[in-house]
Amino acid sequence: MFLEDLPASDSPAYSDLISHLCSLWQIDPSLAQIVASMPWAADGLTTTESLALREFSELASYSLDVAREATEWPWFRGDMNRLTRDTFGALAGLARVDIELASTVASVGWVADPPEPYSSGTLRRLYRISRFSVSLGNAVAMATWFTDQITEDEFQAVVKLGELAYTDAGTADALARSPILLEGLLANHGNAILHLKEIARYDKGLARDLVALPWLQDGPTRSERYIIYSFWNILRYKAPTAREMAELAWFKDGITEDEHTAIYAVSSIVSDDPALGARIASMPWFIDGITPSEAGTLEELRKTAPEHLEAAVERL
Repeated sequence: MFLEDLPASDSPAYSDLISHLCSLWQIDPSLAQIVASMPWAADGLTTTESLALREFSELASYSLDVAREATEWPWFRGDMNRLTRDTFGALAGLARVDIELASTVASVGWVADPPEPYSSGTLRRLYRISRFSVSLGNAVAMATWFTDQITEDEFQAVVKLGELAYTDAGTADALARSPILLEGLLANHGNAILHLKEIARYDKGLARDLVALPWLQDGPTRSERYIIYSFWNILRYKAPTAREMAELAWFKDGITEDEHTAIYAVSSIVSDDPALGARIASMPWFIDGITPSEAGTLEELRKTAPEHLEAAVERL
C-alpha cells in the first residue's frame, strides 16, 4: 500500500492525512494516491487543509467522476484554503442532491479557475437553491450568465434567488420553467427576486400567480419589475387590496403606461393611508380600466400631501 512510502510521523498533521487517505482509499485507491502526491500533503495537513480534504472525500463518495475531474484542475495542486474547502463542500452538496447537476456545474469553465469569493460563494448558494428546487438549480447552472463568469452583481442575485427558493419552492420551480422570466428578474442585482420573495412570504399563491402572468413570462421590462415591488408594498400594508388588484382583467392582459402609473399611485398612497388606498382601488372606474385622464388624476393624488389626501379623494 502506498501509505508505507509516506514519512513516519506521530504529529497530528500526519494523523489527519493518513485518516483522510484511508477514507479515500476505500472509495478509490487511485484517488488516494493522487492526493498523497500533492505538494500540500507532503508535510501533513493544516486544519484548513484537513477540512478541505474532508469535503473532497465527501464529494468523491457521491460522485467519483466529479472528484476525479477536480484533481485535473490546476488549483488542486496549490494550497488548500477556505475557498477551496467551500468549493468542495458546495460540489459535494450538489452531488448529494443531484449527481447530474454537480457534473454540469463542474464542467463550467470558471470552476476550474482558482476559487474566488464570488465564485465559491455562488456555488454555495447554488447548493442552497438546489436543496429546495433542483429544477431551479439546473436552470441557473445552464444560464448563459452563469457559464460565462460570475460578477459581484450576479453573486448578489443568486443570493436573493436562494432566499426565494427557501421561502417558496413552488415559485422557484415556476421560475425554472421560464428561463426568459428568470433572467429578466435577475437583472438589476436581482431586486425583483427579493421583492418576489417577500410577496411569497406573505402570500405564496399571489407570488405564483404573478410569475405565471404572460406579460412577465415573455421577459419582464424594467417597469414591469417595478410592478413587483409595488405589489409587495401594497401587500404589506393592505393584503386584500393586492389580491383583488391581481385579479383585475386589465392587470392580467398586460400593463400599459397608464396602468403602471395607477399601480404605482396606489402603492404610494397605501403606504400613507392603507384604507384610503384600498378605497381608491375598489372604485368602479379603477376596476374597469385606467384611462389617460384617470392615470393623471391618480398621479396628482400620489403627489398630494398625506393630510390632504382624504379630501382630494372625496372630490373624485
